[in-house]
Amino acid sequence: MKKPRDPFILALAAVALASLLLLAAFYPRMVDAFKDSGVMELLASHSESSQMRDVAICFIDKDSNWAIFDTSTRKRGSSSLHDSFEALLEGPTEQAINAGYGTAIAKGTQLIGLSVSRETLYASLSKDYLKTEDRASAELQMLKTARQIKTSIEKVIVLVQGTPLGT
Repeated sequence: MKKPRDPFILALAAVALASLLLLAAFYPRMVDAFKDSGVMELLASHSESSQMRDVAICFIDKDSNWAIFDTSTRKRGSSSLHDSFEALLEGPTEQAINAGYGTAIAKGTQLIGLSVSRETLYASLSKDYLKTEDRASAELQMLKTARQIKTSIEKVIVLVQGTPLGT
């Protein structure tokens, strides 16, 4: 004696067959609609923009005037403060240079680490920082940059290879 067929299995097979027929019939239209929608471009631009961060960094001119410049930089750290310092240590932006501004921090200085405790910013920098001619201006430049993100910062302590420097 034959076993009766399960109606659920028959319904599932019918839905699967109908889905395959619809997909086959409308696949070219679906692909064109997807391309025309711009979804891929939107996803690509979101991916690129999510890798960038807007920061404000401080530079000095020859008359010891300070100015803040907004720029966009690649995300390298977990915070805006970290990325601001990475951008600061890269040197002046084209906009800052065109306006006559530069940096007090020695070229080649790299950020090793950055932390804030209470109102103090601790910036651990590479040995290249020791070539900085005017450390007071360099620390003020770092302080002004840091205050663009965290206004409560009162002072900067620079460490080179983990050792605090006296100003």
